[in-house]
Amino acid sequence: MTESSRWYRQPVAWLFLILLSVTVLACIGLIILAIKSDDGLVADDYYKRGNEIGMEIGRDKQAATLGLSAQLFVAEDGLSVRALLLPLPASPQAVVLRLAHPTRAGLDVVLTLQPEAGGMLVAKLEQPLHKQRWLVQLEAASVGSQASPWRLRHEAELGPGATLALKAQPAPAG
Repeated sequence: MTESSRWYRQPVAWLFLILLSVTVLACIGLIILAIKSDDGLVADDYYKRGNEIGMEIGRDKQAATLGLSAQLFVAEDGLSVRALLLPLPASPQAVVLRLAHPTRAGLDVVLTLQPEAGGMLVAKLEQPLHKQRWLVQLEAASVGSQASPWRLRHEAELGPGATLALKAQPAPAG
């Protein structure tokens, strides 16, 4: 064999080996990414979830019938949330605030806002609320196994010092 005919002297052989190495490394990276990330968007029981959505639409209609709206205030340090529910309820009651991350259920925050003087509802957070897009849902606290009768919802960017106006959304046509 001559020196020029050896495989390691051929540029085509090195090109092939480089492409093969890049493909193997990309495959390993994608496998690691698939193992470490969680696809939280897939529902286990889609039929049950569909029925729950129907009930949630009824709660939106009830909020519109009652003419409910709310103002939400996040403290400058991001460690507390205040809400003003309008019209003011005759007897103050606890209200649940759900801040759902659009893609990662593990980052969701659920707070029970307790009434204080002046009609404000207040809750403290364990960690500061990070500024990002949230699916915001405000509803009456459930009593026993009975679901909340109304719900206000909105999608907005919330973080320290943010304010948000929630209004009852009209029922979808159809």
